Amino acid sequence: MIRAGHDFEAKLSTGTWLVIVETDCKGVALAGKSIVIYQTDDQSKDYADTVIHETLHTSLPKLSEAEIDRVAGDITEVLWKRGYRLPKQKKRKTADS
Repeated sequence: MIRAGHDFEAKLSTGTWLVIVETDCKGVALAGKSIVIYQTDDQSKDYADTVIHETLHTSLPKLSEAEIDRVAGDITEVLWKRGYRLPKQKKRKTADS
């Protein structure tokens, strides 16, 4: 599970994107600002589809929403049937713990 507050950079074919991790958003790709926002509290097939869907927007910005939906769904289906699952992450210790 990707947890809120653990932002990271991803080097994609279209450049380096900042992935901002939030809990109150399903997914948004903001191409003009090179930012991708993903939901963090779900490890379902739907969540995997959202991650793939938003990443496709960054790599293929000229595709329509319907085309992105179709391709993301196809990729998600193949990966899910092959057993792909998002790994659970261990909680990081903070100064307070």
